[in-house]
Amino acid sequence: MIGNKIVREHDIQIKTDGWLGLVEGDGGKEPLYFRKSDIMKSDEIAVSESLLKSYKMDFLHGALPIRLYNQKDKTGIMTNNFSFETDVKTGPSTAGDMCQRVEILLQSKNDIIIVLLVNTACIGDIALTAGSFYTDSKRDDLSGFGCNLLSWNKLKIDCKNRQIRFWINHKLVYSTLIKNAPTKIVGVQYRFKGAGFVRNTRLRGLGNRETIF
Repeated sequence: MIGNKIVREHDIQIKTDGWLGLVEGDGGKEPLYFRKSDIMKSDEIAVSESLLKSYKMDFLHGALPIRLYNQKDKTGIMTNNFSFETDVKTGPSTAGDMCQRVEILLQSKNDIIIVLLVNTACIGDIALTAGSFYTDSKRDDLSGFGCNLLSWNKLKIDCKNRQIRFWINHKLVYSTLIKNAPTKIVGVQYRFKGAGFVRNTRLRGLGNRETIF
C-alpha cells in the first residue's frame, strides 16, 4: 500500500514439508509443534493421548485443539472436478468436547470446503461449507454426518461439473452445487479436540491425476 491506496496484491500460501501437527496456542500464544517422528506412523498420522501426556499438556481446561496440516506447492486438481477420500477417528471424549467434533478442510487457492463430523448424539449442531455454499442442521438434514468417531470413518467428497456430493462410510449423505469459479486445490487440514488419527488421504482429478497426502 502507498498511503491508503492498494497498489499490488498477491496470494500467500504457507506450505508444509509433508505433514505438520501442532497444539494450537491459547489466546494467541505460540503453538506446540510436534516432531514428525511423533505423529507419522507406518499407516496413519496419529496424535494420541499418550503423546499429549508425554508433552505434559494440561487437560484440566478441556479438550486440546489439535491441528494437522498438509499443504502442497500444487496438485493441479481443480474444485469443479475431483474426488477426495480420507479416514478419521478420535480418541475417547474428553472434558469440554463430548461431541468429539472433527473438522476436515479441503483448501484451495481461493476457496475452501469444510466438513464437520460429530458423534450421533450431536447431529443438531452441524455446519457444512462448500465455497460460497453454506448450510447447517437448523435448516437442513445433516444427520448423515453423525457417526461413531471412536472407530475409523471414511469421508469421500466427489465433484463433477460443480455438482458436489458427500459420502460417509460409503453412504451418500448430502449433495449441492458449487457456484464459485473453479480454483486449484492445494492442501488439507484437520481439526480435532483431543486425540485424533488420519489415514488413507488421497485426492484425484481429471485424467487420473492423483495426490497422496
